[in-house]
Amino acid sequence: MGNVPSSPSRPTDSRGPGQVRAVGELTRDDHVAATVTTGLLRRPDVAFLAMSDDCPDYRLMA
Repeated sequence: MGNVPSSPSRPTDSRGPGQVRAVGELTRDDHVAATVTTGLLRRPDVAFLAMSDDCPDYRLMA
């Protein structure tokens, strides 16, 4: 899978909004988004960060 960070970080901390936007573009199709999300949530650190975010940025869902 390439270069995977050794510890989880929030997308805006080290990767920048450009990469978050790029992932959003790649997952516009609902089936693709559901498949990718399922895979990401199987990663315990990712699931923990996603579920502990008490203020999600709904602007990314545009």
